[in-house]
Amino acid sequence: MDMKNTIANLLLLLILCGCAVDSKPGFSDATDREMVRAILENLDSHTLDMETKMSVYHDDAIHMGQGKRAITNLKDLEALLTEERQWGHSEMKHEAYEIHSYADHVIVRGGVKGTWHSKDGETEVPFETNNLLTLKRIPEGGLKV
Repeated sequence: MDMKNTIANLLLLLILCGCAVDSKPGFSDATDREMVRAILENLDSHTLDMETKMSVYHDDAIHMGQGKRAITNLKDLEALLTEERQWGHSEMKHEAYEIHSYADHVIVRGGVKGTWHSKDGETEVPFETNNLLTLKRIPEGGLKV
């Protein structure tokens, strides 16, 4: 075999090997991190309209707030978030400590630090929590809580 054929065969072999070594088909860790960041920014915001706020939740979302009963449907979750707005708002920052990407979901281990402010501005309560978010991959290519 001459040198040109050897090089051509090696290039073909590299291309075929590169196509076969796709350890995580259908998603990208970098893209997942960006989508997680956008979801956390939504959760942090107290100024978004309720439709935008709810847009990050999937129909089968389960919300388990500290000291509250588990909420298993979007109607009750929206009612809770709407009621909470009557009393004040939280200025908070979600942090993602670990992000684990899988074919059908993404797991985010993180925490939240912030301060709750009463509507009348007289009370401020600092808080810090840990959280675990399971984000479901949706057919359109995004993630939802």
